[in-house]
Amino acid sequence: MSIVTALSRNEGYGLTVLEAMSSAKAVIASRAGAWPDILSPEEDGLLVDIGDVPSTRAAQERTDNG
Repeated sequence: MSIVTALSRNEGYGLTVLEAMSSAKAVIASRAGAWPDILSPEEDGLLVDIGDVPSTRAAQERTDNG
């Protein structure tokens, strides 16, 4: 696994993103719950708007390409 996506519509403080970061995996997360506070965009991962499929697809393609 090279990319972890956490695309919840509603999230408290899930551990998915933290676990992915601790495993040095690329992270794409929705702007839900605490994830915008945890992730520094472009540094720790990419944030996408909830339900924004085109942005999610673009983030995945960008992550796949390096």
